[in-house]
Amino acid sequence: MSALVGDDDVAAYGRDGVTVLRGLFAGDWLSALRIGVERNLAEPGPLAGEHGDGEGKFSTIIATGSASPNSAPSSMNRPPPSSPRR
Repeated sequence: MSALVGDDDVAAYGRDGVTVLRGLFAGDWLSALRIGVERNLAEPGPLAGEHGDGEGKFSTIIATGSASPNSAPSSMNRPPPSSPRR
């Protein structure tokens, strides 16, 4: 099995403080996450916060208790991939 995180990824993270790990999550995970984020942005709830404005605007959402009421695909019933290997 090939590593999910290569030396170039580690170097980019060290240099830039961020890197993209493409293919880490399956499409159905990404779809479920996208639905959840869109819902949380539309209906933020009492533990959400908005910071900044314009292109630098971001939101924080603190989740407590049960999972999102959004329907999750069957793959969400299994854990996400383990920590990336090197």
